[in-house]
Amino acid sequence: MIESEITMVQGAIHNTSDLRHYMTLKKITAAVSAKANDIQIAWSKNALKLKEVGHDIYDPTYYFPSQDVRMDLL
Repeated sequence: MIESEITMVQGAIHNTSDLRHYMTLKKITAAVSAKANDIQIAWSKNALKLKEVGHDIYDPTYYFPSQDVRMDLL
């Protein structure tokens, strides 16, 4: 594959060995929470959202700062 045939996503992190594989990482401006069995284990206004495209289009992944996670429940 010729690199010029690949559309580069501006602002994305690209895998140098496969330019079709990339990800974006963005700060979420709204509050985000995570629950397990109806128990809130995380809540944050400082979470990050990772979107990844590679051999597939993967579901977004959310990353919470550790101080916003109930570590005693993990």
